[in-house]
Amino acid sequence: MEGNQLISRRSDATSDLGVRGRLRVLAIATAVACGTVVSGGSAAMASATNATEAALAGYKANVAEPTVKKPRKPWLDSVGITLTDDTAPTVFRVSANGGVPWVYDPRNAAGSRWQSLRQVPGSQGGFVTNITVAQGDPAASPVVGATFALAITARTGAGIYQTTCAVEDAGGDVTFTPVGGVLTNCSAWALLPA
Repeated sequence: MEGNQLISRRSDATSDLGVRGRLRVLAIATAVACGTVVSGGSAAMASATNATEAALAGYKANVAEPTVKKPRKPWLDSVGITLTDDTAPTVFRVSANGGVPWVYDPRNAAGSRWQSLRQVPGSQGGFVTNITVAQGDPAASPVVGATFALAITARTGAGIYQTTCAVEDAGGDVTFTPVGGVLTNCSAWALLPA
């Protein structure tokens, strides 16, 4: 019973030392329990300890380092584009707030300036961690005759996706206004090739 208490006390005392410390304590306690140090006393104990440390030399536990989880913060990016007949750039913004991708069009009426990009065809509803916006190729948007477009790129756990959204055509502004629940001025989300 005394040996079991020794093992318990030693194991509890070294719990902060990690796997290597627990293995060392277990090896020493096993040596004591088996009687290998009875005849040699502390010299045999030292020998058993040295043998245990030699056996553990270079041993690394297959344990992942603890990671500190940081709270997810909204991701925000913007681009200014000087549209036809404008004297100053129109600033478009994108955000991934709570994993949902959003686009801000300052030309839309108040209360509808932020539109969810989950309304873009091909959206799979993945949790967006990063999102960027830049001036894009108008020919890549689904709007025929588009003259200006945004290239919006979003990162999810499944990969990096891109859509191109027209913001102006020969007739004037093309806004982010859902038609039947879908943003028709954007191409379908497509996975970027590796």
